[in-house]
Amino acid sequence: MPTLPPFSTPGFDDFGALAAMVGGDPQRFQEAAVSLAAQRDEISDLVVAGGVYVATAVAELVTTANSMVRNALAAAGAATVGGPLAQLAAAAPVVTAGLTRAGLILDTLGKDLDSLANQLNETTAARQAQQALKASPIAQQAEHTLRSLADAPQVTPTAASTDVAPPEPNQPVSDELGERPNAAGNAAVQAAKSQLGTPYVWGGSQPGGFDCSGLTSWAYNQAGVDIPRTAAEQAIGQQVAYEDLQEGDLVVWDGHVAMYAGDGMMIEAGDPVQLNPVRTENIGMPFRGFWRPTA
Repeated sequence: MPTLPPFSTPGFDDFGALAAMVGGDPQRFQEAAVSLAAQRDEISDLVVAGGVYVATAVAELVTTANSMVRNALAAAGAATVGGPLAQLAAAAPVVTAGLTRAGLILDTLGKDLDSLANQLNETTAARQAQQALKASPIAQQAEHTLRSLADAPQVTPTAASTDVAPPEPNQPVSDELGERPNAAGNAAVQAAKSQLGTPYVWGGSQPGGFDCSGLTSWAYNQAGVDIPRTAAEQAIGQQVAYEDLQEGDLVVWDGHVAMYAGDGMMIEAGDPVQLNPVRTENIGMPFRGFWRPTA
């Protein structure tokens, strides 16, 4: 009997925790999974019903054929005295009745299968009419981050823990570094703050939609400074210590970047562009330190 190939719906036990990590809504995806499973069951039921109709029709056709042959032979045998023509004449109505019965069986089968096909069309049309699920902006950012990590050149991170990375030996940070004014950095922060509330857009680098490195590169461009476009490439200029941070300094991971905005806060393109306390962890990414592009 026809049926759909064996299939088991994937488990979603950990889906809630995963969705929380990327700012997603697990309920709508879980509801979609339940809906898909129900629709698959409905389609499977229709396929099974079609198999039952076909099997029933085949059995009725076999019974009709056997009965037709048996009755035709009996009718011909009863007309033996009249000769071959009489035998044919006696058997003909039996054969005609059998063929008519077979035609009715096939017509019924066709109508039953047409009904199932219509139900199948309605099921698939209803599914196609449903709005497709889309990843949340934060989930898109997470995907962008993972792609950036996969594409970025392999480097040795300056620090892998939450501790602030020390400066490289050949790049000493003087006590005066944190005291020197940074006009370009201040201007970049003001430009970035003008975009607070802007939604996250993967690959976005203009007002209306930013990703993380798109925001920082755009903000510095407004301040008259060109910096690389991707997060991994924005660890440029002078590496500085946490206590020497100035407005405009970049907080860099291998797949994410934010901009120090003063008072222990940084501005970053989350969903939306927002201010958050400075941190050195970001969903397990290697932290590359604090950098001053204008130094």
